[in-house]
Amino acid sequence: MNNGIGDDHAALRSCTGHSFVASLAACGLWFATAQLAAAEPPELPRPSERVVEFERDVAPLLSRRCLGCHGPRKQESGFRVDVRRSLVQGGDSGEPAAAPGKSETSPLIALVARVDPDRFMPPEGEPLTAEEVGILRAWIDQGMKWGSGDAADASLDHWSFEPPERETPPAVGSGRSRNAIDAFIGERLAAAGLDFSPEAEKRQLIRRVYLDLTGLLPAPEDVQAFLDDERPDAWERLVDRLLASPHYGERWGRHWLDVVGFAESHGFETNHERPNAWPYRDYVIAAFNRDLPYDRFIVDQIAGDETGADAATGFLVGRAHDRVKSPDPVLTAMQRQDELADMINTTGTAFLGLTLGCARCHSHKFDPVTQRDYYALQAVFAGVQHAERLVRDPANGPQREPLNPRTNEEHFAPVTARFVRFTVLATNSGSEPCLDELEVWTAARDGASTNVALASAGAKPASTGDYQGNPKHRLEHVHDGKYGNDRSWISSETGGGAVMIELAAPATVDRIMWGRDRLGQYEDRLAIEYRIEVAAEPDAWQLVASSEGRAAGLSIYAGRFVQPGPTHRLHRGDPMSPKEEVPPGAVAALAAFELSANAPEHERRLALARWIASPENPLTARVIVNRLWHYHFGRGLVATPSDF
Repeated sequence: MNNGIGDDHAALRSCTGHSFVASLAACGLWFATAQLAAAEPPELPRPSERVVEFERDVAPLLSRRCLGCHGPRKQESGFRVDVRRSLVQGGDSGEPAAAPGKSETSPLIALVARVDPDRFMPPEGEPLTAEEVGILRAWIDQGMKWGSGDAADASLDHWSFEPPERETPPAVGSGRSRNAIDAFIGERLAAAGLDFSPEAEKRQLIRRVYLDLTGLLPAPEDVQAFLDDERPDAWERLVDRLLASPHYGERWGRHWLDVVGFAESHGFETNHERPNAWPYRDYVIAAFNRDLPYDRFIVDQIAGDETGADAATGFLVGRAHDRVKSPDPVLTAMQRQDELADMINTTGTAFLGLTLGCARCHSHKFDPVTQRDYYALQAVFAGVQHAERLVRDPANGPQREPLNPRTNEEHFAPVTARFVRFTVLATNSGSEPCLDELEVWTAARDGASTNVALASAGAKPASTGDYQGNPKHRLEHVHDGKYGNDRSWISSETGGGAVMIELAAPATVDRIMWGRDRLGQYEDRLAIEYRIEVAAEPDAWQLVASSEGRAAGLSIYAGRFVQPGPTHRLHRGDPMSPKEEVPPGAVAALAAFELSANAPEHERRLALARWIASPENPLTARVIVNRLWHYHFGRGLVATPSDF
């Protein structure tokens, strides 16, 4: 488009000759278009061509022009320029302010060069000169070196982020030192001119160890037996016996359940019970009692559906859950963000002693946790839903494939049928059974098989009674060829009922498919005890399949997993303000993994679990050791066991 004077006049003349309103609209459109085309952004000053030194060139410039609002005493918008990490991460917006090696696209340069006339820095006083902007550009392009020693990773200087090192216990002369811990304590005591406290008497010791390991008081006969035991290893024998007690797992399992916020109700204003949350509680108790290795304990709780410990994923959905939903899409999106935040925060504090919640809205100011890290973790958990799921019950031993709320197949020898009857004897929820679609398939001939139960094939349904008052659940939905809860049949009988399909003509069949909800949204009302019969003539029924031998499974509150869509970083945590897409990952500063944006849901959780459990992670072992110390002695080596 040419914006010369002659062209402007011609465009203006073209606005006339129409109705008054049309002329105004046309002229307004022309004027706006001409302005937008003419408002080209100013050209950035070129980077300085010399080698820029931070202490000589950049630090004085930042101090003179920026520190008043973005320094140690004051941080407008949560942003400061005297810390390299803050410059890279940005402030409350969560957007990086500068990208080393990329000054041309760094927002910091756009601000100080006044690219946007409505958004620039400094907001008052003289703007930066072209030379000053050029110095900043050159510094960024040359890697943003931060003076001698370059404190680019200063945020990792905290002791908790350093790899643990084994130290040789000091040689302390006191005969009271019986182990390495005693030696370290003895050294500190000796330096202060102190000695160990007197050793407790046996009656005190047995009381203390019982309360510590089992939470119970010893019986009088147990106390007397310990007092009478003169063997030199009587104490060690007592401790081993208590560690082997089932009460040990109950006592220490409770500690862990407190850490992860486990409850058997949902919380919030309705606070409905979770009757099937208990398998996670029992998993934790059993894990302590059988001395499960800690790395396996971690992996089970994040990805137990992959390790054969299905109940362990109750960890992911153990905290409060707001069941009261709203038609408002903004509120619904905020509720989902809160659910995911609980999963992220619990994982961070329980296993890593690292608070991650603040990074939902902005990068951490002190920990090496960026807003991008937070949403990388959210991408890991994005497919986890608060819900029950059906799992195989190990107590039932080897059986057929467990029942699935989506689809179940029944195979049998080919048989001639005109009538097919599905009778439900019990459901997993104890309520009226629901059938999404009942399919009857002919024996394959030349590789082809047909569902002869469809209404479109001339089949007719009947039942012992239909659920009333809800148009979603009608008898004709049982064979209409459409899937989902909204096109299903529900019996009128609590815990039972039957539906029958009369085929248009006798057919040789060998397979029946059925489910509660083929779309996977609902898992209640599932038939767990049933019979399937066929007949060539009325009332000449023969059994072809049943629930016998099929694993009914357990319905446990341990989360349901679905493949998630894209995860985006959210501006200040607002779900209505998505920014760039973020793939699954973790805290990048701690050498985290990163998966592709479309990685399978289960692989995301498994990768996170393995990263946390890795011996290379500097936080994991420290945090659990500190928790053990905390619960044994009342105060951890770190007094804030969930925040290092």
